[in-house]
Amino acid sequence: MNARHASRELALLTLFQLDKQGDGQLNADAVAQKSTMQEQVLSAVRALSAEAEFQIQSAADQLAEVSRYLLDYELEHPTNLESPLEAEVKPVEIPTTRQMVESDY
Repeated sequence: MNARHASRELALLTLFQLDKQGDGQLNADAVAQKSTMQEQVLSAVRALSAEAEFQIQSAADQLAEVSRYLLDYELEHPTNLESPLEAEVKPVEIPTTRQMVESDY
């Protein structure tokens, strides 16, 4: 997420924390009773940080899944299945993205 995108998200999160009157105008009393703007920004930043942490964890999980897939692919490749158990695992050609998609990875 670039800085401009993050600042837009931050502004939107902060804006929607403010109470609005029925006519769409901001209610000054509600704004005064709310937490300070600094606390609202901090809350929005925490929400964005939590989202970023979730996205990073999701990417890490996907990388681990792909790593396991490639290791299993190499171990279960016919070249390695036909070799004796004591033999080292032979490197095999990694499938292309198209081959992986077609095999319903």
